[in-house]
Amino acid sequence: GDRAGGGPIGIRAAISVAESFEKRGKFDDAYLKWSEINSLWPSGRIGNKSLLAMGRCKHAGYTGPNYDDSYLVSAKSYYINYRLKYPEDAKKYKISEKIDLIDEQLAYKQFCVGRYYQKSGSSESAEVYYKKVIEKWPGTTAAKMARAALEEQEPGIKKEDK
Repeated sequence: GDRAGGGPIGIRAAISVAESFEKRGKFDDAYLKWSEINSLWPSGRIGNKSLLAMGRCKHAGYTGPNYDDSYLVSAKSYYINYRLKYPEDAKKYKISEKIDLIDEQLAYKQFCVGRYYQKSGSSESAEVYYKKVIEKWPGTTAAKMARAALEEQEPGIKKEDK
């Protein structure tokens, strides 16, 4: 078996590997290592550190609005979980701000899909995405952009009618 496994040397070695992956921008590998660490040591200082790192790696793995948003969805769930488990640390690490940023990124991705449909002449499809952004993420910059895009599509409609 793995003699170093559960002892302090095993923990330190695992964390070193995870941090090394992260420093080299290998966020999927880092996430998997942090996830393994979290499953072996789910509580205490190590549980805290690994849960935060899992959210950080998932967030860092997101490559922009043209790509899959599952990284953002995962990161947000880890951050929400972290904020529930460690409310004081969550304040220190500005977890609520990170969650707000993820909401902005998710909203912007959906806005981009709407813009794609608008440019390709499918104004009904565009409208569906714009309205989804406004409904699901009302306070975001993307929601303001979606409102403006809807007004462009239907110049006769005033803001109050939306």
